[in-house]
Amino acid sequence: MQMALARLALRQLALTRLALRQLALPRLALRQLALTRLALRQLALPRLAFRQLALPRIVFAGLGVIVSASACNQLAGIDAAHLIEEPKGGGPPCLSDANCNDENPCTADTCPDGFCLLVPLEATVPKELAVAGDCTRVVCHADEATAEIDDADLPIDGATCTEDLCDAGAASNPPLSVGKICNEDGGAICDGDGACVGCLEDAACTPPETCGGSGVDGFCGCKPTTCAASGLTCGFGADDGCGKPLACNNAKKDGGETDLDCGGPPSSCAVRCAAGKGCFKNSDCASRACDERTKVCI
Repeated sequence: MQMALARLALRQLALTRLALRQLALPRLALRQLALTRLALRQLALPRLAFRQLALPRIVFAGLGVIVSASACNQLAGIDAAHLIEEPKGGGPPCLSDANCNDENPCTADTCPDGFCLLVPLEATVPKELAVAGDCTRVVCHADEATAEIDDADLPIDGATCTEDLCDAGAASNPPLSVGKICNEDGGAICDGDGACVGCLEDAACTPPETCGGSGVDGFCGCKPTTCAASGLTCGFGADDGCGKPLACNNAKKDGGETDLDCGGPPSSCAVRCAAGKGCFKNSDCASRACDERTKVCI
């Protein structure tokens, strides 16, 4: 029954070009097409019938006029709330743009009219795929990301003794030649291996310092000797090799000492023990007298 009513309405509305030309009465044709709301109510067409009637455009050939769908609906007395439009997106239903994210940086994902619309991007550079300093760039072509050579995307390493180069998409940081001036990490000259150093030879240092003498390559320094390396267990005043005195007193009785930091072989401890300090023989004491019974300097 519903289908029959729909067909009847369509037959009444679908006046052909031939009919309009024969009538040559624009106003009469419009009156025949303009079914009033009263007529539609009498037909009692359900929503299905309205959908079938909702033609996107009606062309009046005799008048040379194109009437939009909304104007046609008003003309025919059709309530737009009863019409269901074709979705613009064509994708799955959605509530917001976030529902349409396809995780492809080369598409613009939107949600117009409740349906997802994925539009391919062209000649754009997605930020999430960009890698700084790799001599390439990622460009969207249609909906696919493609890597292209970009020799302007230099691999900047921040070092003053290296170059930042791109060669046909290949990144490199070759060292500057030896002797180039620099100012980095306390250095002043490039060593030819990419490092900024303070010296290249001992002549650049003030004695007793040498280039690398402190154990740090490329910098002037002096590594002092130790009491143990000098074989000393006590005493103060011996040169440490860097122009400073050694201090070997450690408040211990070690080595061949006869008391704390005194006595014993003069080669390891030149300090002689005072009275009351322990001794084994007279030479251990500053007084040159060691009590043989108590083994104490007197």
